[in-house]
Amino acid sequence: DAPEIADGSGVSGTVKVIVPSNYGYTHIHYWDCNNSSYINTTWPGVKMPLNGSNYEFIFENTSKVKIVFNKGGNEKTGDLSIGSSGTYKFNGSSLTKQ
Repeated sequence: DAPEIADGSGVSGTVKVIVPSNYGYTHIHYWDCNNSSYINTTWPGVKMPLNGSNYEFIFENTSKVKIVFNKGGNEKTGDLSIGSSGTYKFNGSSLTKQ
């Protein structure tokens, strides 16, 4: 059975992104999320919480989202797309599902 979803998105699962702090990307800009609770951010997005040596951001009840990591301004990654729930780690140029 799928878990109960309180927000009405109709999507179960979680997307977690992990960015090692040594890359210096502290912000996440996201759009096109299939959970309407996550409204597209405006540039440069939101600051990600630091958890140990990684910046992390969790999208609840989500399986699809597009993101860009940045350093709070112009230095940024290319567009990154996630198409299924899971945990993804940034490796400097792309995301790897863990």
